[in-house]
Amino acid sequence: MIDCIVVARGRASLRLLVVLLAISPWLSFNSTADEVVPHDQWVGEDGLDGDAIYGLMLDNRFRQSVQQLSLSSKDRGNRRQFVEMETKYLRDDDEDDVVVSRSIAKYLRPLDVRNMAYLIVNKRSGPDDQFVYQPSSKRVRRINARTEAIAGTDFTLEDVIPQEADDGDHFRLPDTDHAGTPAWDVAVVPHAETKSSYSKFVITIEKKRAIPLQTDYWDDRGVKIKQLRVDPRAIELFDIEEGGQTRKIWIVRRSKMVHLKRESQTVLNVLHFDPNPDLSIRDFSERKLISAN
Repeated sequence: MIDCIVVARGRASLRLLVVLLAISPWLSFNSTADEVVPHDQWVGEDGLDGDAIYGLMLDNRFRQSVQQLSLSSKDRGNRRQFVEMETKYLRDDDEDDVVVSRSIAKYLRPLDVRNMAYLIVNKRSGPDDQFVYQPSSKRVRRINARTEAIAGTDFTLEDVIPQEADDGDHFRLPDTDHAGTPAWDVAVVPHAETKSSYSKFVITIEKKRAIPLQTDYWDDRGVKIKQLRVDPRAIELFDIEEGGQTRKIWIVRRSKMVHLKRESQTVLNVLHFDPNPDLSIRDFSERKLISAN
């Protein structure tokens, strides 16, 4: 009888061990997530916390811009995909306005998705307004555009549409040395209403110019799935006049997204960048998505 009890307890312990091993990735991720939270209250010798550093990175961009992007992807079977897109961005500087920024992303190629376009209206609180226009149906419908994969590549729209400070919480991590360059590490945990593709991502930001050098992405199961690497040779300086003063803005012209699970990669090039386009709120509407095609 005693032997039976010992065996039964042994089997129960084995089952418990199997369960613990099965959920260990979740446990390790949750502990990792908990570990970054205290850093939000910590500041370095420079006096900056996660919010301040993330703000410096966001300040290094224009209030409005138009750019043409080229994306070239390759998977483990050496299959390739080429995509071109045009993106437009307009930030609202009025803090009393419910809208933070407006973005449009439109396919130029390949032909099977040409003129398909997305509109994202980023709000200070609550869910954003997100729409897609499909030429085949000639209709605009509401979707969660951020999670939309860019045709056959390792990028989603969330990766190319500018992020805003209100999209998530920012936690400063210990500083790093990125290929000999002093850098900050900031963990970003998206808010639930943002409906992000990621549970968190960590951005390595160059201290001198507040440029993101690398971003690592985790999915909703706590698995690191992607890494974005910036080509340091493809960073271009622009001067901008604001309020009678000259500001220097650094633009990344080439980067590479590596999908760690699929063993694929996509190189993104900024073919054309216009820092001073003539844009207004009227250029970012459902009607504009249709009329522009």
